Amino acid sequence: MTTAQPLQHEHDPSPPEPDADADDEEEESRVWSQIKAEARRDADGEPALASFVYATVLSHPTLAGSLAFHLANKLASSSTLLSSTLLYDLFAAAHAARPDLRAAAAADLLAAGARDPACAGRLSHCLLDYKGFLAVQAHRVAHALWAQGRRALALALQSRVAEVFAVDIHPAAAVGSGVLLDHATGVVIGETAVVGDGVSILHHVTLGGTGEAVGDRHPKVGDGVLIGAGATILGNVRIGAGAKIGAGSLVLADVPPGATARWIHDRNKKAMELVAKGWSALKEVDRVIDYADRNDKRLIPLLRGAKENFELALEIDNMNTHARLWLAKMHFKYHVPGAFASWSFSYFLFILIPRTCKHIAKASLVTASIVVLSGAALLVEAANMGDPDAQYELGCHLRIENDYVHSDQQAFYYIEKAVDQLHPGALYLLGAVYLTGDCVKRDIASAMWCFHRASEKGHSGAAIAYGSLLLKGAEVPEVITRFNSGKSPSTGKMRKRPIQQDPVKLAKEQFQIAAEAGCDLGLRWLKRLGDYEKQQEQPKQIQQ
Repeated sequence: MTTAQPLQHEHDPSPPEPDADADDEEEESRVWSQIKAEARRDADGEPALASFVYATVLSHPTLAGSLAFHLANKLASSSTLLSSTLLYDLFAAAHAARPDLRAAAAADLLAAGARDPACAGRLSHCLLDYKGFLAVQAHRVAHALWAQGRRALALALQSRVAEVFAVDIHPAAAVGSGVLLDHATGVVIGETAVVGDGVSILHHVTLGGTGEAVGDRHPKVGDGVLIGAGATILGNVRIGAGAKIGAGSLVLADVPPGATARWIHDRNKKAMELVAKGWSALKEVDRVIDYADRNDKRLIPLLRGAKENFELALEIDNMNTHARLWLAKMHFKYHVPGAFASWSFSYFLFILIPRTCKHIAKASLVTASIVVLSGAALLVEAANMGDPDAQYELGCHLRIENDYVHSDQQAFYYIEKAVDQLHPGALYLLGAVYLTGDCVKRDIASAMWCFHRASEKGHSGAAIAYGSLLLKGAEVPEVITRFNSGKSPSTGKMRKRPIQQDPVKLAKEQFQIAAEAGCDLGLRWLKRLGDYEKQQEQPKQIQQ
């Protein structure tokens, strides 16, 4: 089971620790000295650029001053009344108040010099001409404005940056230091995304949402990740530290630390369009069923259209697990016949599953309908191909004692596979199993870890369970409470940020997650805690 440390979603990162300030200033001074030396050589060698280089670099005493001047001139716009003077004052004030912004800029320059072959170590060229670097520096100021509550100005600045540099980063997105946007054109980073330290992102990369979720809905990218050109990462997924995302990939699931996601998470775009059409048809089916019966004639063309779209998707991309999963769901839920009529249930039970499970529990042969056989076969295929949703669905079907099969060992094989990919439903189910001691040794720490990770994915039931355990006095596991540590890309020193351990506060955060997901129980818990806090404050007010 994966126990990776969660990324912290910090919209306003804490300033560097005091012992790192001196090192950051020394590094900034060293970077600035190198830039000025390079700028003098460029001015001497190219007279046409001499006045520009002098005005932008050589006339300023610090890197922050040069950067503020350069960004202000680049982003000035008469149409939005963002004058160069206003922008210069804005950038200069932000850098003066936040030394960590200056340190991050120096780290970004060094990252470009070290990781971009085209830069060839010429930091002055990066400062003056690399729009990816400039876009990130402007974003950091917009991010600071957003954290201060000056959201209208932050959004105006974001809009202007997108217009000038073709880079669209929401002001609320948290971006680490030592970040390289190579070429940068077409990069889109959503509101709740997190980008760690030392990340390299090439052009036309999207860190976006799926369009279905609200709240925390964008990717979390760990330290040292490389994202290739044209990659699309959607949803609240986690890209582990040091992972590599291949060019053109469509990533819809978590990627483990150090892994390379090239073909495993790729999806043929045409096939995915067909899957989306089929999914939309099924949503309409559910809408009709809400006020009609299952024999309503309107369901026939909708179900036929959904089935045809999913089957066409498989013809285009036979590795598409989404189409398999939705066809399986159609067979189980709506009893839509499939293409596996000749398969026997004994083949499904004793041939398909044993190929992937080392330990097979004995199960009696039963008679099942052809429809269920089709759904089971498709579900097993999708699960064996690594689809976490299919693994979770199959685990649930195997765990529930019904007319088909019941095997806890087989069920847990697939549920744990889904847990390894941090599937929220599987995490919640496994947490409940550990909490009750059903078929496994009771383990509160493991249950809390599962609930914690599922709640991070927005699972309301897990958030309620985790918050309730906190209020009952359950100790938070060490894998959750230990400090987030890592090396500063600018100083190379370890830095630590402790996580707040107040159980009531942590519980309220969990109930808030549940409430935002539309869970009434979360709202009731929040109200109950609010009333309790008011009762606790009344005696204090009387004493005062």
